[in-house]
Amino acid sequence: MYLLFLGIAAIDSWWYPWRALVSLGSYGGAGFFNGGGYEVYIFTYVGAALSLVLVTFFVMKHLSREEWYLAALVGYVTSVVTIGWYEQVWSGLGLVFDSSSFQWWYASHSTGDQVIGTIGGLLSILLIYPFVSKRGLRLSIPLWIACGAAFVVWIAIGYQLPDNSPMAWGLNAITRVSSQLIPVALVFPRSTRRP
Repeated sequence: MYLLFLGIAAIDSWWYPWRALVSLGSYGGAGFFNGGGYEVYIFTYVGAALSLVLVTFFVMKHLSREEWYLAALVGYVTSVVTIGWYEQVWSGLGLVFDSSSFQWWYASHSTGDQVIGTIGGLLSILLIYPFVSKRGLRLSIPLWIACGAAFVVWIAIGYQLPDNSPMAWGLNAITRVSSQLIPVALVFPRSTRRP
């Protein structure tokens, strides 16, 4: 059942690599690529790459060498799904604190089919559950705090879009990268020391 869910999640995550590659077609200044109508910030690429590589590496510590492809799929799906979670939080807060700039998000996520697809995709984060440890949970706490605190500061300064304010750009970078590192911390291998 796990392998079926992992395979479906990997296929369902096709959209991110496509958007990431299309966006590389044109550098839009202000730290983002804007090709094909998609804006992808440099730190989104950095966070996703870190998440992909490190989650894959740490999940490999739980598996045999012959199961490297499972670790790679878990790393891939986790990095894409974490971007999806981030986008939901970022855009949802945008609807509350700056609804005029985020109406596009509401329009593209408000119908039944889109909501069901989004929820299904977001549930794919559960694929890391078999690899989460108590140590990983503890290690993730500072990242949750950093991400949450940066969102609070961002809201306090008016929750501007990143291209409108250097402070918003920096807070977007902090929240994006820290959110991508949360799954990395969660799957950090258990201690190998013996009592």
